[in-house]
Amino acid sequence: MNMATVPGKELLTQRATGVFRGATECGSGPTKVSESPFTKVVRTGGGLRNHAFDILCGLCILRMVTLHVVCQTALRQTEWWKLIMEWSFYLMSFFFFKAGYFNKGVQGNSKAYCWDKFRRLMIPYFSWAAISAGVCLFFMLTFPGRFPGTEQSFHDFKLLVGGFTWGNSPLWFLPCFFASYIIVHFIEKVKHLHLIILFFPLLSYWLFKQGNPLYFMMDNVFCGAFFFYLGKVWHITLDKIGDKKGLIASIILVVAFVCVNIYLHGEYEMKTNTFSGPFWRVMLNTMLALTGLSGILLTTHIRRIPGICYIGEHSMVYYIGHYPLIMCYVYLSILLSHNIKKSVPDMIVMTVLVFAICTLLVPFIERVFWLSGKSLPLEGKVWRRSVYFYHTQDTVRIVREWKEGKFPAHFLYGALQLEQYGYEVIWHDQIHLYKRVQDTLTATWKILNCRRHYDVLYATHTRGIEPIILLHAIGLYRKKIVVWHHQPIVKAKNWFREALARLFYKGMDHMIFFSDKLIQDSLQSEKADPTRMSMVHWGADLAFYDNLPQPLQRKGFISTGKELRDYKTLTEAFNNTGLPLTLFTQKQQEGLFTDLEIKDNIDLRFGERLMPYEIALLVAQSQCVCICCKQSNYTVGLTTVVEALALGLPILCTRNPQMPMDLEAEGCGIYLEPYDREGWERAIQYIAEHPEEAEEMGRKGRLLAEKYYNVEQCAKEICPLLLPPLGEGKTLGFGH
Repeated sequence: MNMATVPGKELLTQRATGVFRGATECGSGPTKVSESPFTKVVRTGGGLRNHAFDILCGLCILRMVTLHVVCQTALRQTEWWKLIMEWSFYLMSFFFFKAGYFNKGVQGNSKAYCWDKFRRLMIPYFSWAAISAGVCLFFMLTFPGRFPGTEQSFHDFKLLVGGFTWGNSPLWFLPCFFASYIIVHFIEKVKHLHLIILFFPLLSYWLFKQGNPLYFMMDNVFCGAFFFYLGKVWHITLDKIGDKKGLIASIILVVAFVCVNIYLHGEYEMKTNTFSGPFWRVMLNTMLALTGLSGILLTTHIRRIPGICYIGEHSMVYYIGHYPLIMCYVYLSILLSHNIKKSVPDMIVMTVLVFAICTLLVPFIERVFWLSGKSLPLEGKVWRRSVYFYHTQDTVRIVREWKEGKFPAHFLYGALQLEQYGYEVIWHDQIHLYKRVQDTLTATWKILNCRRHYDVLYATHTRGIEPIILLHAIGLYRKKIVVWHHQPIVKAKNWFREALARLFYKGMDHMIFFSDKLIQDSLQSEKADPTRMSMVHWGADLAFYDNLPQPLQRKGFISTGKELRDYKTLTEAFNNTGLPLTLFTQKQQEGLFTDLEIKDNIDLRFGERLMPYEIALLVAQSQCVCICCKQSNYTVGLTTVVEALALGLPILCTRNPQMPMDLEAEGCGIYLEPYDREGWERAIQYIAEHPEEAEEMGRKGRLLAEKYYNVEQCAKEICPLLLPPLGEGKTLGFGH
C-alpha cells in the first residue's frame, strides 16, 4: 500500500481564456488580491480603501454627537469635556482635508460639476432642514408654552445669518462644504491661481475679526478651501516620500502638535469661524494635527475598526440625522418632567440611543437620494445590476486561483460568468472557521454592513445566512434572495420547528435545485412553492479542464470526493480484482480506513484542503472515474460526475435517483446499486477489458457536458432567476 499526502504542484499551464472585470470585494481589509490589465479584485467595495480617514471621520462624528448631547445636558463646562475639546478641535476640518486628499479632479464642465455637488450636498441640506424644523414645530405647536427655549430661538432666528439650520444646527456644514468645492473648482479653471489659496486663512481670520458678517455662516469657507488643498498637497507628499519616510515625518508632526498645543495653544472652530489665540498659532496647530495624525494612519495602513469605521463610512447619515433625535429626547424629557441637566446617565443613554437609531437608519436613508445625496440617476448614466455573492468557501482565494488557472469556475456557481450578462459581482469576503454560530454572526454582520449597493443576494447555501433570510421574511432585509437548495424540502420533526421553517422559507425569493427529482420530492412539503423553485444545470468549467496537460496514455481507475463515500464496498471490489485504483480523499477521512484492508494495488492519498487543481491532474491521467456512494436524498457525487464529463472519462457510479442526468441512458457510464460489491467488480472488469467502449462512454460524456453540464450554461440559466432582464418586471435600484 502506498500512503502519501499530495504535495502542492507548480502550475504547468496558464488559463488561456476568460475575462473577469469589475468584481469587487465587500470585506474588511484593503489588501489587493490580484490584478491584471483586464481584472481587479480587491477586499473592499469600490477599490482599495484606506481606513485612515474613515477612522478620523468616525471620531469626528463621535465627538460632534457627544458635544451636542453634552450641551443639552449642560455638561459642557466640566473639566473633562474641556480637555477633550482642547485636543480634538481640529476634527471637523478633517472633512475638508479628506476631500482634498482623495480628490481626483475638480475640473470639467462647470454646470455638470456644480449640479453634482448641489444634489449631493444641498438637496439633503434643504430636506433635513425641513424635517428638523418640522420636528421642532410639531412639539412647539402641539404643546404650546412647554418649550420656551425653542419658541424664543424661533423668534430670534435670522435666516440669512444662520441659513436653514433652525432645529438642526449641524446643517451649517453642507452649504459651506458645497461652497468650498465650488471655489476650488473655479480656481482650477484659472492657470497659476493656486497660490491665492495661501491667503485664504488670512481672509477667514479677517472675517472673524469683522464679526463674521457673511450670510449662511460662510465665513469659514476660505479655511475649508485651504484645508482642501492642504489634503491634496499632503497626498502628493506621501506618494513621493513613501510609507517609511512618511511615517517618520508624521510622527515628528504629531510630536510637534503635542508640544505646540501644550505651550502655544490655539484652536480653530469651523462652525463659527472662531480663532482662539493668535492666527499663526491656530493655523500651525491645526495643520500639524491634520497632517500628522492622518499621515500615521495612512502610512501604517491601519486595519478597519468596525464600529468607528462604519460611522465614518456612513458619516452623512449620522451627521444630518443625529440632531433631530437629540431634540426628540429633550422634548420628551420635558413633557415627562424629567430633568436631564447635569445628568451623566442621561448623557450616556442619549448618546447610545442616537447612535443605535442612526445605525438602524443607515440603509434606509442612503437609499433615498434627497436624504443622503446618493442613488440619484444622472442623465445618460448606464447603471449596472449588482449581485452580492455569498459562499461558504473563501471566494477571494478561489477567484485569485481561478485567474491563475488553478481553480475551476464551477465552484463559484456561475458567479464569475455573470459579468457578461451585465452584472457587477460583490464578493463576500470571509474565511469560514466551521464554527456554526461564529460563522453565522460574521456572515450576517458583513452582509448587513456592506457599503456597496446591490440588487440581489445570490447564495450557494443557506448555511450562515439564516438570520438574513429570517430578516427578509419579516421585511427588515429588503434585497432579493436567491439560494441554491442542496436537499429536498422536508417536514420538520415538531410543530415549532415546522412553524419556524415555514417563516424561513418565505425569506427566500427563489430556490435553485440541482435536479427535477429534488423539486418533486420538495413539493411533498406544504412549505414548497413551485413558483419559487427552479432546476439549473450545474456543470464544470470546461476551459479549466481543457487547459490541463494531457497525458500520453490514461491508466487505472480513480475515486475522489468525501461526502457519503462507500469506501468499504469500493476497496473490497478493487482488492478482489487487483486492478489499480488511486483513492484520493481529505485528511479528515483517514480514520475511516483504519479497519479496511488496503492492498498494494490501491494508492491511498490524503489532501489537507480543497485542492481541485491537484485532483484534476490526477483524474486527467486516469482511465475511469469511480463514484461509490452510500444512499442519500440529495445529489451526492455530482461534483465528481460533472468533472468526469468535462474530462471525457467513463463513469462508474452508485445509482442515485436525485442526479439530474441518467448516465446509462446517455451512454456515458454504468450505474451500480448501493453496496453491490459484486456489481462493482463486474463493472471494473468490463471497463478494463473493453477500452474502446470505455472511450466511447467518455466521448458521449463530454458531449453531454458541452450541451448542458457546463458553467456557462449554468450562468445563463441563473441570470433570469436573479433579476428580470432590463426593461421587464420591477424597476431596478441604482448604484451609489
